Amino acid sequence: LRNVKFAIDMFTKAVAVDSAFARAWAALADSYAMICMYWSASKENLSGADSASMMALELLPGLAESHVSRGLYHFANGETREAIAEFETALSLDPELFEACYFYARVSFQRGELDRAAELFEKAERIRPDDFQAPTLLRQVYRSLGQEEEAKAAARRALARAEQHLELYPDDTRALNLGCGGLVERGDKEKAMEWAERSLSIDGDNPDTLYNLACSYALMGEPDLALNCLQRASLDGMSIADWAENDSDLASIHDDPRFRALIERLRGQESSKE
Repeated sequence: LRNVKFAIDMFTKAVAVDSAFARAWAALADSYAMICMYWSASKENLSGADSASMMALELLPGLAESHVSRGLYHFANGETREAIAEFETALSLDPELFEACYFYARVSFQRGELDRAAELFEKAERIRPDDFQAPTLLRQVYRSLGQEEEAKAAARRALARAEQHLELYPDDTRALNLGCGGLVERGDKEKAMEWAERSLSIDGDNPDTLYNLACSYALMGEPDLALNCLQRASLDGMSIADWAENDSDLASIHDDPRFRALIERLRGQESSKE
């Protein structure tokens, strides 16, 4: 979160120096949208993503990144149809844009469109072969589709890349969080627990950290730890109920009354925002 806030400060200064710098406006919008998606979908953050993405589009409507930024705003605001339209436009302008494939895949997954999500995550991974996020999510999609061998292979790729990333950035909690699932797949629960504890010690109040660790704990057969993380995450203002219900990593707790109560609360807050 600190890094994203720093990015917002820097991009705000960049557009103050050059108000016609469309890529900086798009990057500013992305930063606000990322905060909305992973930390706090407050009115202020949504407004920042909205206004900056509109500015990027007005300045350079033919720039694929401008449409991704607008799509991210819609995604963060729970407007999935509008998000899809923007990502489709971005891909028509630049078919090899990683962000368009990756975030379009996330929207498709959240909508339960698993075949489309798999196709887009696969393309994102081909575009950026050192990325650990796309194969991590592919593992979940493949498992939901019943493609067990493909899920295991994706888990191996994701873990190898997360481990390489952590050699350079040992405190990157996203790599630790997503890597936990790969460790569980490998049968290394002890190391997975170690990574989870390490991540919590670094960034234990971060909703993104808590959600992803809930997934890992659920995979480890630790339902109480998983539910504790989900409840601590709060996720206020975040449109994540559909995502959680489609998340195969959480399958072991989907029928738990505590999970159902959490989903009901999330759906209530999402409905009140519409």
